[in-house]
Amino acid sequence: MPRAPSAFFLLGLPWLVAIAGVAAPARADDEVPRNLPRLVNDPHRMPFLPSGPDKVALSFHGELQLRYENDSRLRLTAPVTAPDQLALGQRNWATLWLRLGGQLSVYETLKVVVQADLAPNWILGDTTQGVGAAGDRARDETLPPFARLRYAYADLTTGVGLFRLGFVGNHWGMGVLANDGDHAPLFGDYKLGSIVARAAFATRPLGKTSPWVVAVAGDAVVSDATASWSRGDRTYQAVLSTYWEKDHTQFGFFGTRRWQRVREEDGSGSDGRNDVWIGDVAARTATTLADDVYAYFSAEVAVVRGKTTAIRSLDHLEQTIASYGGAVVIGVVGRSKPESGPSLGRWVVQLEGGYASGDADPYDGTVRRFTFDPNHQIGLVLFPFLLHFQTARAATNALDPSLVARPMPGARFLTSNGGVFGAQYLNPTVVFRPCKCLDLKAGAVVAVATSDVVDPYRTATTGEANYEGGSVKSRDLGLELDVGAEWHKGLSAATLLQLGVQAGVLFPGHAFDDAGGLGKKPQSVVQGRVGVQF
Repeated sequence: MPRAPSAFFLLGLPWLVAIAGVAAPARADDEVPRNLPRLVNDPHRMPFLPSGPDKVALSFHGELQLRYENDSRLRLTAPVTAPDQLALGQRNWATLWLRLGGQLSVYETLKVVVQADLAPNWILGDTTQGVGAAGDRARDETLPPFARLRYAYADLTTGVGLFRLGFVGNHWGMGVLANDGDHAPLFGDYKLGSIVARAAFATRPLGKTSPWVVAVAGDAVVSDATASWSRGDRTYQAVLSTYWEKDHTQFGFFGTRRWQRVREEDGSGSDGRNDVWIGDVAARTATTLADDVYAYFSAEVAVVRGKTTAIRSLDHLEQTIASYGGAVVIGVVGRSKPESGPSLGRWVVQLEGGYASGDADPYDGTVRRFTFDPNHQIGLVLFPFLLHFQTARAATNALDPSLVARPMPGARFLTSNGGVFGAQYLNPTVVFRPCKCLDLKAGAVVAVATSDVVDPYRTATTGEANYEGGSVKSRDLGLELDVGAEWHKGLSAATLLQLGVQAGVLFPGHAFDDAGGLGKKPQSVVQGRVGVQF
């Protein structure tokens, strides 16, 4: 397998050339279609009934999803208390969930939205072992809570702006930093998401037809990638957002001041705190290249600065947080116009590149690691499977009270939960739809670490090492190849059946070599998919 820098060049350059090669002068008589996102990646959801100035509309929709998955055997560092627990333990398993949502629109003044997950991520078959630090993403419980409320909010539109109150999804830009878990990735599934209890106000200062929007909000965080109210965290944030939007072009700023009291986990009798400032800039646009051929572009960059006493050591009872990351997407989609029904994206060529700062030593006084929201999912294996559970096992081991007199403070923040962290990557993908009922897709992920790859648990117990016990200096994370096919068929005007399969294989890089220099075996994920949209 080629080294990562050459792989970045070999994979990235042809894709950029291919995308640029179809460019042509834009045509005034072929505007970018309003349904461009669905041309690129269509989740086939049923839309709610539209509102109107003299119309009351009430509608309900949902989806029932069943997944069967086969994972390769994943070798992990054994806990002190279970030296024979050398693997994740989960190989063949299935999960299902039912997501229901309703919307009531009263004229163009009031909108009420409710959404809930029933049987969220119930596990049938093998469960994981020794990765409990991953919390809701550990996949170690057969029957989690039966129901999980996601949205329950009301929007009131007045002459001065929009007022929002209730439980809502927190989403911005590409979903790199804040992701509501309600946007379907090309590979994998959306799960959980950032949910907040919010009071917000949004207005257009230059008039209701102005493209400039300003919004302010106060949140109590119910759950997101780093906080969980049910686990004892108490997290509050103030949000200021402003953006300019016209048609498919938008650029703006999302700023957050966040105060988080982290539940006690070290037996010290005092809670840790995270006090941070977050700035996030996002942009997107699209243009016509030729007849029924459109180019699109998205970008997001986030910076986190602040202080933490939740992640600390004997030498540093308070640490500085200084992390940053972002992603860029460029793509081209070709549209087809069937004789009946809506248009569809016949083919899609896309390249995404991302960067997340890394941290070779999270206890040196500065926390530098940036982690993407897990619902901004890249591939099927490297980040959502291998690194997810390696970091979860390391964090769980570090919390073991038999290791030291008290568990390591902040250890649960070491788990990535499947998000990109401490890495830069390229993710080229293609989608081809030979007919409106079939999607064929393929992709690749090539990644390198942005800092030394360090297992905090091994480093604390046996000396500096990666997750396999080898050298921390190699940063080559490997090459992943993904393929999938999705078939969908309307059973009625309001019901859609979905069948599919996805598979990914990772050829791990030298960052996963063991102490003897032996490389890690290829890892794989194969998933069968059945769903009903209604």
